[in-house]
This record gives sequence, C-alpha cells and structure tokens, in this order.
Amino acid sequence: MEYMKKLSLFTLSLLLMTAMSGCINDNQNSEEVGATSSPPQVVIKSIAITLPINNQIFMSTDAATFTFSGTCSSNGESLDIKVAGSSVVSTNCSGGSFSETFQKSWLSEGPNTTSIEYSSGETHSINLDLDTIAPSVSITSVTNANLVSESIYTIAGTCNEDGVINGTIGTTAITGTCTAGVFTTNATNISLEPQGVLAISITGTDSAGNVGTPDTTNMNKDSIAPTLTLNALTSINLANVNSYNVSGTCSENGENVDLTIGVFTASVACSAGAFSFTTQNVSAVTDSLTRSVSVTHADTFSNSTTTATNVIKDVLAPTLTITSPAMITQINETFYTVNGTCSESGKTVSGTVDVVPFSTTCSGGNWLYSGINIFFLADGAYTVSVATTDDASNPSGTISSPVTKDTTTALPSITFTNPTSGQGSGNSVTIQIGSIANGDSIEAFTDSICSSSIRTEVSGATTHDMTFTNAAEGTYSYYFIITDTSLNATGCLGPKVYKEDQTAPNNPTGVTMSSPGDATTSNDSTPIFAGTIDSTEEGSTVTIYRDAACSDTIGNDTISSGAFSVLTTLAVDGSQNGLNQFYLKTTDLAGNISSCYNTGLSFTLSGGGLATLPKLAMVGVDSPTSLVSLEDGNQITWIKAADPSNPVDLGIVNAGEVISIEDPGNVADKVDQGDRIESTKACYAVTQGYGTAPWASEAYAGKKFTTYQYRYGGNNPKVYVAAISQTSFVQILQDLDGDGTLDVVDYKNIPGGTVHEFTVTLVDGRPWQVVSDQKINVYYLATSGGAYDKDARVLTPAATDLIGFSWFVTAIEDTTTVNAWRNESGKNYSGVLNINGKMDVGRTYKDNLTRYATRVTADKPVSLLQIADQDGINATPHLPVSMLATSYGIPRDADYIGIISLVASTVQVINPDGSIKGTFNTTQNAGADANAPFALKYTDGATVAAGTRLICSNPCFMIYDDEGPGADRDETILMGFTP
Repeated sequence: MEYMKKLSLFTLSLLLMTAMSGCINDNQNSEEVGATSSPPQVVIKSIAITLPINNQIFMSTDAATFTFSGTCSSNGESLDIKVAGSSVVSTNCSGGSFSETFQKSWLSEGPNTTSIEYSSGETHSINLDLDTIAPSVSITSVTNANLVSESIYTIAGTCNEDGVINGTIGTTAITGTCTAGVFTTNATNISLEPQGVLAISITGTDSAGNVGTPDTTNMNKDSIAPTLTLNALTSINLANVNSYNVSGTCSENGENVDLTIGVFTASVACSAGAFSFTTQNVSAVTDSLTRSVSVTHADTFSNSTTTATNVIKDVLAPTLTITSPAMITQINETFYTVNGTCSESGKTVSGTVDVVPFSTTCSGGNWLYSGINIFFLADGAYTVSVATTDDASNPSGTISSPVTKDTTTALPSITFTNPTSGQGSGNSVTIQIGSIANGDSIEAFTDSICSSSIRTEVSGATTHDMTFTNAAEGTYSYYFIITDTSLNATGCLGPKVYKEDQTAPNNPTGVTMSSPGDATTSNDSTPIFAGTIDSTEEGSTVTIYRDAACSDTIGNDTISSGAFSVLTTLAVDGSQNGLNQFYLKTTDLAGNISSCYNTGLSFTLSGGGLATLPKLAMVGVDSPTSLVSLEDGNQITWIKAADPSNPVDLGIVNAGEVISIEDPGNVADKVDQGDRIESTKACYAVTQGYGTAPWASEAYAGKKFTTYQYRYGGNNPKVYVAAISQTSFVQILQDLDGDGTLDVVDYKNIPGGTVHEFTVTLVDGRPWQVVSDQKINVYYLATSGGAYDKDARVLTPAATDLIGFSWFVTAIEDTTTVNAWRNESGKNYSGVLNINGKMDVGRTYKDNLTRYATRVTADKPVSLLQIADQDGINATPHLPVSMLATSYGIPRDADYIGIISLVASTVQVINPDGSIKGTFNTTQNAGADANAPFALKYTDGATVAAGTRLICSNPCFMIYDDEGPGADRDETILMGFTP
C-alpha cells in the first residue's frame, strides 16, 4: 500500500509537470519558431510472487525446501525476501523474474506473511501457513454389538482438532467428524464381521491432512438370534384349562423363556436346550377360536426371538338336542329322518337309531339326517342317540330320545309323481297320496311332529296330488296327517324328502377307455368308457360324445355306486374313421347338465375310409380331371350332372393307378361342375382349371368356414359351394362397413348334390365367412387382371384344433382365445381374435416347409390360411385334427409334398408301380414347443410322379404342389383315408 501511495504521488507530479510544459511550449511556438523541450522520464517498478500460491499450507510431510519465485521489472536490482517483516534471504531480478530456494524452517507454526521487496520500497506479499502438529483422538464409548445394533453401529470419543475421523472395526471401515472437541462415528453396518471380539482403531486427520496416532480398543459382537421352537399344542378346553402345558426347544441355557397367552404371562429358564411350562392355569384368558400363544427368548447381548402360534380356547361344552322323532311306520322305515339343534356349525353330529349309525354335520344351528333304513327292526320302543365334539375337543355328552316303531296300521301311500325321482330343478314337486277315500282331509307339514302346517286340502278321489313350490335349492321334507270324514286321523306320516337341485352335476374324477385302448389304432368301433364320479351324482346319466361341442352322441350309462360303464358305437361307413377324441356330459336326476368335459381319450378308427365317400366336382366345363386310386380293385363310376341316368363305368382302378375322367366314346367330353364320382374303395380326384380343384366330399365338409381376404379382393372373387347330400341354406358374411358386425354379402338355398357359383365383392384385407345349416364344401378363387387364376384354394371347416402350413388365423366369433405353435424354436403365438381380426403366425416358404408346420387350438372354431409361394397364386388350407388320415395319393405330378403329424411318424413313399420309394420321418425342430407338430417336406429332387402314394404311421395331413399342365402350381390338399 505504501508503494502504491508513492507511485500515485509520483504520477501526479509527472502529470502536473507535463501540463505545465505543454503550456510553455504553446506560448513559445506562438513567438519562436523551432524552439523544442523534452519532459522528464519516469520508471515504474513492478514485482509479483507466483510460487508458492497465497495461503498455501506446509505440513510436516512436505519437503524442507521449496521454490520461491515470481516476476519483476527492474533487472539487476537486488530483492529482499522477508517473513513477518524480517529478511531471510536476498536475490536478484534477472530477465524479468526471480527465483530462490526457500527453507521451510523460516516459517513459524501458523500463518506467515511472506513478501519480496525492492530496495526502493516496491513490494508484494502472500500468506504461507505452517501446520506440522498431528491431531489426537480418544475413544470414550464402545458398546457390544447385537442383531439390532450391528447394522447401525457407532463409536464416540474426544478429539483436539476439527477434522475427519477414520477407523476400522475388524475389517470394516468407519468414518466420522471431529467437531468442537468430540466425535461420534457414522452408523456403520458390521453385519459381515465375524462373531466374537473385534478390534477397533480410530484416527484423526486435521484440515491440513496431518494424521494422528490411532486410539485402539476391542468390542464384542453377537448378532445370532437365539433359536426357539414350540412343540405342537392342544386346544385349551374344559379338561385342561387349569393344567395347560407349553413346551419347546431353546438355545440359551440359563436365560429366560417368556410365555404369553392373552392376559396370562409366565417365565421359565432354558435348561439343557429345552423349556417347559407345566400345569398352567389359563382360565383368565378369554375364549377365542384364534388365541395366540407366544414365547420369547433373549441372549445376554439382547438378541431376541419370538415364536407364536394360534390355538383354540373354548371351555364351553357344545349343546345338542333331538327334535321329537316321528313314529317309525311302514311308510318311512326305509328312509327315516332324525333332526335337532346344535351349537357347533360345521362339526360332525354322530348318532344311532337303536343300533343303526348315522353321521351328519351341524349347519346353521341345526342338524338333520335322512335315509336311515330301519326296516329290519321289529315293532317296539327304541332310542335315538346323538353326540358331538367342538373344535376344542369339548364333548357334548350323549343326548337321547325315545321313538316307537309301529307298522301294524294300514297307512296311505305317499309317492312322487312330478318329478318321479324326488329330485328336480323346476322349483316345484308334486306328491300323490293314495289309498284314501273321497272327502279325506290331507294336511301337509314341514316337521316330523307335524306342528308346522303348510296347508290342508280335501281329496275328491282315492288319490290326491299336492304340489309344493320350492323357491331355492335344498332338501325339503314333507309330512302328512290324513283325517277321514269320521275324524279318524293318522299319525304324522313321512317324511317324503324332495331335493331341489339347480346346480350342474360334477364331472367324473377319472375316465378310462378300453376295447380299443387310448391312443391306439383299431377297426373296433365300439370302445368302452368307464369312470368314477362323486357319490352325490348317484343315478345321474353319463353320455359320451365324439365332438368338443358334445352334440354327437355315441352312448350313455347310469351312475351306480359312484361309477359308470358306457358301451359306445361309432359309424362304420367310414365317416367317423380317423382320429376320434371323446367328451362327456353328466345329467343328474334333477335334469341339470354338466359342462362338456374333455376326457383326454382318443383312438384312430380304421376301415371304410374317408375317401370312399361320393365326391362332387366343384368346378369345370369339359375340364381335364385326374383320379388316383388308393386301393386295388376300385370300381369307378362317373355320373354326369347333365345325364345322371346314364352313369359312365370307368372300370377297375388299382392302387397308384391314375386315370383321366372322360367319356370313352368321346374324349372331348370331360368333367362339368356338379358331376359325381362314386367308388367302391378310396380314391382322390382333381379338376384342372381355375387353379386345381379337389372334388368335394362329405369327408371334409362342415357348416362354418372362415378365411382371410389377402389379395385381389377388389376383383369380385368366385366362391363355389357344394351341397353334398342335403339342400343347404348358405350365407357369405363379412363386416363390410367395419362396425364389428357381420353383414350378409350373398346367400342361396343350394339343392343337395349341386354346386353353386357365387361371385361376390369382398373387402380386401379383412376376414370373411361361409356358413350353412347343413354340411357343405367350399372352394375359393380370386382374380388378377380379370382372370380367375389367383389364390385358388379349398376351404375346410373351422375347428378348435387344427394343423396346416402357417400364415393367418381367423375366427368365426368374437373374443376367441387362440394359441398357435410352429415347428420352430420360439415361434409360439397367443391372443384373442374377433371376427374382424387375424393372427399372423408367419409366412411359409417351400424351401423351409417343415419350419412352418403349425398347430392351432382355440376355445371357439378358427381357420388357418396360408399362401405358400411368393407370387400370390398359390394357397393351402388347414385341416381339423379330427379329419387326419394315414393313406394318401397324388393324381398329378408334383414338385414337393408337405406332411404334418401331431406326433413323430414314419412316412412310407410308394411308387405308382407299387415299389417302395423310401421311408422318411416327420421331425420336430430343436427348441420347438412341445405342442408344435412334426413335419416333413418330401421331394425326390425332380418330379414326384402322379400315382405316388404315401402312408403315415400316425394320422397326418398332406398337401402337394401340383405341377400338372394348366395347374398354375397350386398347393392342393390331399384327401386321405385310414385303412
């Protein structure tokens, strides 16, 4: 500051002199031209310290010397380095800087004003601190660690200098802060440290970084909770309330175990690893169905364990009465009823009528048992006795009441007339009283002593019907007193016990199938089903079906002694050949029907054959048609739609032989739409043109079809519908306006044995349906550029379980839950479809055909559409698993054949001449889901010849890529049969 004052005075003087000089010069210039004068030169000295920095601290660990340097402006001049105003060393300004070795010993402990100064007084100062004294700490508070404190452990102590506290407990680091002479370490988790003695070390570090000498001590850690168990306890009841026992195991010998039961408490020492409270009087504890019994055990480190359980405390004996039992007469001696009151709902009431035992349950304060057969007892006096025990094992004692049996008096008959079984679901029952006289009075009651009257009616004949309305499910007992015109009255007659049952019966607990066995192949069409069922369904009827809708009945039986055995019969005409899966329903005596139950049983019926059924040409006008026989000695008859009275005999065709269907007398006369083929054995035929059209057969017919309008939908596709045997009302449906409701696109009544061609406009990119009231076949053909040659396909019925080569799944109902599994790792799909929705499960490519074999299941019928190639021309259908077969044949040359089976199967390929081409296996790809099907793509590397047959060891599905002339290479479904 002194330097700045001097500089300012000097500068001010200089400015004054300059101003004065300027004024003189101006005056001179006005008088004397050429006169000059120069002002005096002033030199300003500068100096600054750059190392060390201001307020730098030097500790005991720093070096004894350091560099003291900076900048200066007066080269050659001497500079004086001072500490606290005293010179410690001199140096020179050289080249605009100075540098000197500074001894740390020149500094005093604490802050030091350090400067450098010219002899002329110009100076620059900084502060340097010296701190070489290490802080000290002292541990004053250490506690033992237990299970609670080990996660928040702290240490306290004193310290002489604010700063950081560091240390260890065992191997765990611990930190804190020294403030105002004391410290407490931060809460530290030492749960990973071992049990036992742990070393503690605490060190202080001041703000200068000086580290003090550690203070050490030890502590003990025990964070293991004692072990404690309770032995099984009994309920607290009237017998043990004054001498109740509680026992168990414990780990801390000599330490107390504390017992609490409600308001009751007690303590006992743990000894030899066990504790026992004997003969404790717990009568002061309030009764409860969930009375808590808890025990607590702590060790010397205050680690504690509590174990508790609930017991019943109930010291009140249950109450029980017997309502005055009705007289035992010839009308009730085989179905006698006793009843009474009780206090323990849900508990068993056991009793006897004389020596006949019975057992029932207390419900709503009452007990009742019906159906005691005491026919064998002679007339006389007997005793009804009952007893019960509550949940706490308090006994009621045996309660008894006398009853008389008298069967000597002729009594009226009492019978059920509607329903006759005495069980129903219509809320009413009609009971007929017989063997009475005209004018007799009949009073009905609800109780066995005939005190609660329902109503009285007068008979007009020797029988009288009384109808009673029952508003809810349950068992209703009716008693009667009949009084004649002379006022002679019977005793209380009955009961007549009616069961109002509106609940669907239970399904069986187990079902088996024999003759044939489950999962076999057999030509035995009469399988036997047997099973067990809940005894409450006694007398119910079990009906076996072969469809998931439980509509196709094949047999039934009545449940007896909780079991049933049903001999069923399947069709032998070939229409039910192939895989048959079986379902059942139970109908109880009240007429209630269970849900449709999947037995999980199945077998493959062989013989006859699907492909033996008559076939109908779907399309054609003099169209080339090929037929392959799948069996030897096959008589083929062609019935023309134009001339049905003159069938054409095409002769005998053997297995693998392919023939053209044409008139032998005029080969230009070929197949027309609606022509018919009949065969004595299995065969398969396709018609050329419009793609490749397999002939319709009832084998693959159905009532509901759905597919997806994928391409060329705006070009008015054709839909061919064949009504095989009956006139069928057919509708084509699609949600045209997108409102979620199906609209009728077109409809027609199609006579049996004919084919109708629909030309319809469908919305592209949206599912559509064909539905019928009778079984039909459907063939679909889209267009491209006005030609009907694109996406030719056979539609097969919608089903809840089907297989095919993948692409779109569509549904016929909203909220349809769908699952699909492809024969490829990770290719599993699930979702919920509405009628406007589709599920994309992947597009098939024929070079990887096996990966696209797909199985689809749903809770409502669905279909699977696949466009096989990438040109939009070719398409394949799916097939419900119920329509699978084992024997197939191709009527035209093929590029490849795709095969799918539900399980691993061998496929034998047979040349047209009968020689064996080879045997191959369907496989499931690695990683594919267990539900995925097995598949095989068969090709011999060139062309698979027309007439080639294939036989699967298990039911399978096949398509072939038709390479015949004019076929447009359509993937076509094969019609198979199971021999």
